[in-house]
Amino acid sequence: MRSSHFNIIRDAAHQERDRHAASCAWLGALPSAVELVWLPRSLALEPQTLDAALPSLPRKLQAALRRSTPPHHHYLGDRVAEHMAVKVALGDDGEAYTLTHSPMGQPRLMRRPNVASHHGPICISFTHDADAHITALTRDPAVVGIGVDVVHLPRLSRGGHAGAHLMRFARRFMSDIEWAAFQPGAPTDDLALRRVVAARFSLMEAASKAIGTGLRLGMGFGRPASVLPQTINVMQIVPSVEYLLDGKAFERQKALRASRIEGFWAEDGEYLVSIALLYRGVARVI
Repeated sequence: MRSSHFNIIRDAAHQERDRHAASCAWLGALPSAVELVWLPRSLALEPQTLDAALPSLPRKLQAALRRSTPPHHHYLGDRVAEHMAVKVALGDDGEAYTLTHSPMGQPRLMRRPNVASHHGPICISFTHDADAHITALTRDPAVVGIGVDVVHLPRLSRGGHAGAHLMRFARRFMSDIEWAAFQPGAPTDDLALRRVVAARFSLMEAASKAIGTGLRLGMGFGRPASVLPQTINVMQIVPSVEYLLDGKAFERQKALRASRIEGFWAEDGEYLVSIALLYRGVARVI
C-alpha cells in the first residue's frame, strides 16, 4: 500500500476512534493493553482505497475483488478493512503476519516463517455494523482469546423495536438463569431498555468470539461448532460485567485452559461497543 494512502487510512482511523471515544471509554480500564482500530467501512469501498490496497492483499482476495460486482463489495470491503486495520495497528511489523481464520471462523494472525518481528503471539477480533469496522488486538501473553462487538443503536429504534418487542427478543437469547436475573429489574423506558438489551447481546457476542466459536443463532447464522446464546450468561452489566458460561461454552473455556472471562462495554448514543478478554489458567467448575 502506498505510504500516502496509508497515512490517510491511519488518520481516518484515529479520527473515528476520537469521535466515538465515549463508546470505547473502557479502554483505560482494561486489565490488558488492547489496540483498537476504528475504520469507516465506506473507506474500504472507495475505488482509490481498493486500488491502493490491492497489491498488498492476499492473492485470493485480490482475485475476488477483481471478479466481484458492487453488491458483493460490502463483504469484500470488510475483508479489505481487516487487512488495513492490521497494517494500522502493527505498522511495518504487519508484514510479519498472515491473517487467517480457524475452522470455526476465528481470525488469527500467524507469524510468517523466517520473518523477524518485535511482537509475539497476537489475539485479534473484528466487528462491524453500519459504517463502523472495529478491530481489537492484544499482545498480552496471558490472554488466550479476545472478542469485540459493535451495535449501531439507531438500528434498534427502527422497525417497531418497542419495549414488548425488546423483551421478547431478550427472552429468546437469554437462558432461564440470565432471564431471572434480568427481567425483574428491566427498565420500563424504551430507550433505556434498548441500551441494556443491546449491551447484553453485544457482550454475549464478544464472549463467543473470545472463546473462538461464535454464536449459533439459527437461520444460517453460525457454524455447527458454534455455541448457543443460552450458554453464555451475562449475569450483570453494571457496575461491572459478570459472565457465567455454561454447557458447550464452558467446555470450550476449559479446553482452552482459561480461568476467567472479563467483559466491558460503553456507548455514545450512536454506537455501543463491548469487549471480552479470556485469560489463561484453570477454569473453576461452578
